[in-house]
Amino acid sequence: MAKSIDPLALKGFSDAHTYDAHRPSYPPQAVDQLRELLPHDVGRPFRILDLAAGTGKFTEVLARNFSQCDIKAVEPHPRMREVLEKKAIRGVDVVDGTAREMTAISDCWADVVVVAQAFHWFADADSLREMYRTVVPGGLLFLLWNESGTDAQTLPEPATRWEAEMRNLAMSFRVKQRGFFDARWREIFNNETTKQEDGSFSPQTLFDMPLKEKTIKWSAWLTKQDIWDGFSTLSFITSLDDEEKEDVKKRLLDILEKGDVETDEAGKIEMRGNTNLVWTFKKSPSA
Repeated sequence: MAKSIDPLALKGFSDAHTYDAHRPSYPPQAVDQLRELLPHDVGRPFRILDLAAGTGKFTEVLARNFSQCDIKAVEPHPRMREVLEKKAIRGVDVVDGTAREMTAISDCWADVVVVAQAFHWFADADSLREMYRTVVPGGLLFLLWNESGTDAQTLPEPATRWEAEMRNLAMSFRVKQRGFFDARWREIFNNETTKQEDGSFSPQTLFDMPLKEKTIKWSAWLTKQDIWDGFSTLSFITSLDDEEKEDVKKRLLDILEKGDVETDEAGKIEMRGNTNLVWTFKKSPSA
């Protein structure tokens, strides 16, 4: 399946162990919102499809909080999937597959399709149709993204000079990159199509519109090395050569050494962030 992955993602996430060690998890409020949106009873264990599960950062959260559910984690990147498989998360079946081709998932298998930190990588009509195929009528599509001060455009205006400079440094590399901040992933919901029996496509809304959204604000106290370690896992940084990466590290650490950075007694810096939730429901065929 590797040939179907975005080339930048294939290269940028090849160091899956570092990604798993330094990317943040997700706040409990995200799980609370997901639980609130799920139906109360479907007459069997809930079925959760964790698409583009990566190394399992959100898969682990799902397994802890929905221990009675059947969870299938679909991940195409071989190194990311290897890390996820080695975790042997109880109740989770890890399978190879892409957003455009989930052959291991039968029609209408999932009660919810979850995509954490990844939808922007494959936001196109083929992926949306495949998600539509795998989720039950009326089922939930639940998207979420973590953003921190190192890579977010949707956070409030920086309160300090160092936050502004760090964000500018990150965004200077993101000119051609996608993420939650990039509206292109949203456009696919306004251009949905479905395949007809004769092989042609005609316009049809697959999911309820408009999308529902919620933002969860959080902060974490991190050392300067912690901040760099997280920054260094971003795909547009991991794709740099060693010399370029060292230059970026120096620039980032220089920013963190400036006078308006406030630290606690342990020398840690408060890093602000958002977790952005977006959801919708599959329309029934008669809708």
